[in-house]
Amino acid sequence: PAEKDKHYVWHPFTPMTSLCARDPLVIERGQGNYLIDTNGNRYLDGVSSLWVTVHGHRHPAIDQAIRNQLDQIAHSTLLGLASFSLLLYALDTPGFGALTRAQTFASMFAIFVDFGLTLTATQMISEPGADEGKILSSMLTVRTLSALVFLSIAPISTLFMPETVGFRVAVLCFAGSFFFTSIAQVFVGVFQKRLALGRVAIAETVHRLVSFIGVVIVWFFHLGLGAAASAFVIGAVVHLAIMLTGVERSTPIRFSWDSKVVRAIFTKSWPIGVSIIFNLIYLKGDVLFMWLFNRTDTEIGYYGAAYKVIDVVTTVPTTLMGLLLPLLIVAWETKNRPLFAKRMQDGFEVLVMLGIPFAIGSIFAG
Repeated sequence: PAEKDKHYVWHPFTPMTSLCARDPLVIERGQGNYLIDTNGNRYLDGVSSLWVTVHGHRHPAIDQAIRNQLDQIAHSTLLGLASFSLLLYALDTPGFGALTRAQTFASMFAIFVDFGLTLTATQMISEPGADEGKILSSMLTVRTLSALVFLSIAPISTLFMPETVGFRVAVLCFAGSFFFTSIAQVFVGVFQKRLALGRVAIAETVHRLVSFIGVVIVWFFHLGLGAAASAFVIGAVVHLAIMLTGVERSTPIRFSWDSKVVRAIFTKSWPIGVSIIFNLIYLKGDVLFMWLFNRTDTEIGYYGAAYKVIDVVTTVPTTLMGLLLPLLIVAWETKNRPLFAKRMQDGFEVLVMLGIPFAIGSIFAG
């Protein structure tokens, strides 16, 4: 064991040269304030092993609490899902399942609102000589009209379904949240083009913070399903306001309809839109299928809580590709094929470097 320790173990805060010159001290166990090595020698643990300062090693009550916990679950991870964790506690599992159904139901209509317009906006304004104001103004008009049409179908359709009033209100609130968020997404391309996503990060952070505060209020006052969903509407409104103030400083945008620009938008966006629709149906359709096959809200709640982790992780490659897209467009439009290939290779390597730790980490964290 001593030779293997010297060859394979790096000891932090320890000069390895002096350590390898003698046999290492092997601690076998701890008891109270003392450490005991393999030869039975006792040492006062002066640094308390960095974490047992108060109670020492092997305190009977603490050891028993750890054993009891191991019989239930050894480890879990939050990954920034504070709002949904608190909602799960406030609404209980069946209530959270109903909330997940409401959000998923509204999101299926939001799929048709996007239709690749966010990526198309980034592509069009990144082309050399593009008129940002005209393109974004037409894009804003198209997105607003499509959002009003498709997202209004979601709450109206619930009137013909055997659902509770709370569920219908939740669908209405999530449709409103998706409406304001979809408008804000139109402007993301402006910041992506300039490689200045500070405003986007601030808007997203404040959005989540406001939503979390709303969820805390729902939990504290024991409010219902509809009130819980309304917290996300307020957050989305604040998100849109922050994005708008940032865009207006560089590119004045108004509602307008330029037929030539609109035709170009749909010509460029429909292939992306079709692929996004199929992709999101694949990602979101599972909850709808569970609903259609009469799974209980409790089962959907358990599934929805676990799936939120995946939602958070997938934002990483999305953000990276959002930054890379304007650079690729400029290289392609200027016919600089070597630069285009280099950008693609760089993006691929970064995704691989990020993907491998995520994959391995999810195995151990799961």
